[in-house]
Amino acid sequence: MGVRAQGCAACVCSLRGCATSPHPLAPLQNWIPTYLGSLGLDNPVLVGFLAALPWVASSLLSFAFGALFERLEARGWSSYQTRTVAHAAASLGAALPMLLLGFNSRLGVGGALACMGIALSMQTCNYPGFHAYVQLNCSQPGTVLGITNSLGIITGVIGNLATGAIVVATGSYQAVFQVTAMFYASSFLVWLLLLKGEPVYPRRAGV
Repeated sequence: MGVRAQGCAACVCSLRGCATSPHPLAPLQNWIPTYLGSLGLDNPVLVGFLAALPWVASSLLSFAFGALFERLEARGWSSYQTRTVAHAAASLGAALPMLLLGFNSRLGVGGALACMGIALSMQTCNYPGFHAYVQLNCSQPGTVLGITNSLGIITGVIGNLATGAIVVATGSYQAVFQVTAMFYASSFLVWLLLLKGEPVYPRRAGV
């Protein structure tokens, strides 16, 4: 596969789930408190505290995942193999709890927080593992990272609008979780089928 196709596929993978709430950064921050309110919580202080818990879990596990991926490469894994495992964990690992939220409306606050905590924690594999794809023999890592981050911000804005529209249309957040799971799963399929570890903006000899 050519460099352009590899770059486009990498961008698609980096945007996994960004078009829907509640998981990626912008929709997560904006919609988790509202979602918890829909479950019957009406104390703003409590809602704020509970909405922060998935983030606490993700911040703690991010260090662990980073160390794990470094150990895998130290044992002889290629960068592509490590990124593939990281992306599988960050996409499929986040999709499963989203599916549970999407098809089970009786989880309650505790179950919902557990699912979101697991999803966000698995998403952290993106940061030390997958997102480091810019290191893969790339002569312009800033360009690659800038493109994917900018596209992620745009889809995050669209995700906020889409979340509100879906909730208004359906009267619940279940469809939102279902669509989120679909985006995560499709991201893994794109990676598996299209990305083969070929460098984007490959380094020139002597550079």
